[in-house]
Amino acid sequence: MEPTLSATLGRNATADPAFFEVVDAVVDVLLASPEAMALVDKARAELAARDKAS
Repeated sequence: MEPTLSATLGRNATADPAFFEVVDAVVDVLLASPEAMALVDKARAELAARDKAS
């Protein structure tokens, strides 16, 4: 099982409001980039295929 984002960044990462500001900024960049959204769509499709297979 892969570690979660908050486990990777530290146990109290989600308690810090700045954490959410950074996440919001990253999401804004992803939404503005067609290439990044294509990667997100590909990852979603792969996860859906894994879910169906199990």
